[in-house]
Amino acid sequence: MRTILARMTGDPTLLKDQGLAKIEPPTEKAAERHHELFLEAKFTSHIDLTKINYGDNLGNEIFFCHRPDANTLLPTPYVYSNGHEVPSGDNAEPTRLSDDKGRPLFSYYIFFRVSRDENGRLSKPPFASFDLRKNPEDVCFRLVGGAYRAFGYRSNTVVVPREMIAAALSNLPPEIVR
Repeated sequence: MRTILARMTGDPTLLKDQGLAKIEPPTEKAAERHHELFLEAKFTSHIDLTKINYGDNLGNEIFFCHRPDANTLLPTPYVYSNGHEVPSGDNAEPTRLSDDKGRPLFSYYIFFRVSRDENGRLSKPPFASFDLRKNPEDVCFRLVGGAYRAFGYRSNTVVVPREMIAAALSNLPPEIVR
């Protein structure tokens, strides 16, 4: 809850607010949660995204490349580096690399769902089901942000090819393949 409120208000000090710790969801419910399979997509940038103003709502848009307007629950909203959400509000440093010309590169990653069965769930508009284990598709993503998304910023679009997704999912244990 603290992360959600901190991002909504643009105030990273809420991440450490002990008063908000009291309204965290009960841990006994965690055992009842449905577990989902995610893929991690790693990427690099010459830009240190941790320097973005915390209140700028850095996030991502993830979608199927050939059907960008499909209403799915494919995406997860955050960008990560070094085990931290970016920007994290705690000044965590991103993983630093160098390109072939010696310029700094920063390493980041995002996550997206592998499957989602929406049969029998009510939503308006209805969400589409998908399963990348059985039907791999190209997945696209871009970084977005700004106080108002309509006037904010967006990066170039990156494609995660279906062949790469199929290869990543090819060695799953049988109990996960279902």
